[in-house]
Amino acid sequence: VVPGWAGGIVGLGYATQAVKLAVAGRHGRVSLVTRPDWRRERDTILPDTLQALAVTPLAREVAVGTIRGDVVRLTAQGTSRRGTIPGAGRVTSLAYLNERDLLATDERGNVFGWIGNGGPALLWRAPAPDSVTGTRSQMAVAAGGRELAVTVGRTVHRLRYRAGRIDDAGALACEQLTGVTPSAIAYSRSGASLIIATSTG
Repeated sequence: VVPGWAGGIVGLGYATQAVKLAVAGRHGRVSLVTRPDWRRERDTILPDTLQALAVTPLAREVAVGTIRGDVVRLTAQGTSRRGTIPGAGRVTSLAYLNERDLLATDERGNVFGWIGNGGPALLWRAPAPDSVTGTRSQMAVAAGGRELAVTVGRTVHRLRYRAGRIDDAGALACEQLTGVTPSAIAYSRSGASLIIATSTG
């Protein structure tokens, strides 16, 4: 569908209401692809090594995260805004709550937000991870944006998001996660279930 990706694809996002696919390549290419013929609607080349991608439901904006802690927001009009997460390492996960508000996690599991016209602001500081090293934090946001889950080492934290801040957080108690590392997480469409994939398959 989208050939020519030197360095591999590091991010995918589907704009559900616009029926468009956003794709990010490690070496800075960001494409927006349109159905039904899967043609490239827009290509942007950034001078960055990319790690993550998110797209709004109407594809009005695509955000990508870099290994230096930058988040670049690309609008449908072709303009871009760059913000640096203070004190962050790699940006490992991004998610839009709507057409404007954006959340990001860094490699340590900290959650940052661009809410309204503000940001980036630290919304939640992750506790120190366990002895597992070399893992990257993942984030999933439930439908409606009121709950999110973040992996930190071998632990999954469930966070409640209200009025632009996180007011409740707790580690998920799950017997099946004992001794394994979560590698990907996602909420069901209704937000009633959290699905966790692990390093053991």
